[in-house]
Amino acid sequence: VFWGACGLWRAADWTSDSRLWGSLAEVYPWSAKAWEGLGEASFREGDYPRSRDAFEEALVLREHKRDRLLAHYIPMAPPGTLAWETPALYRWAGLAALETGEPLRAEHYLERALRLEPTSVFTYRVLAYSSLKRGDPLRARGWQKQGLSLEPNDPFLSRLEEDIRAGKLSFRADFR
Repeated sequence: VFWGACGLWRAADWTSDSRLWGSLAEVYPWSAKAWEGLGEASFREGDYPRSRDAFEEALVLREHKRDRLLAHYIPMAPPGTLAWETPALYRWAGLAALETGEPLRAEHYLERALRLEPTSVFTYRVLAYSSLKRGDPLRARGWQKQGLSLEPNDPFLSRLEEDIRAGKLSFRADFR
């Protein structure tokens, strides 16, 4: 009966992704992956402030090399397989910052993602959109051109063409 009750109590963690990842972050507060998972789940559920906070916690753990598993495995991992910095985390942090009304913070994270993965057309899309959203069509044009140089027929970047010429957005993008 005791173990059954414990199982039922823990089963509640599986009712939503954010609840599952949140419980993992409570149990393993030093795990960047737990915080990243919580950030992604919260983002998909539309809880952008919680998402931003979770991604920033994951970034602190990675940037200050406090994640215990990564500290153990990174030194022995083959080159290019595991690293303290990950473009996906910076992209997610950028998306969360964009959704919480912090476009400059978003662009900072997204630019860091590009330094790690300069061929990410998705990141160029978000940077072009964000720049135009905050009223900087020249910067948006630069990001758009770089993205189109990688993928000339990208529909999102092509759609931005008219908006960049007009100097303002005519649509709201959903990057979920």
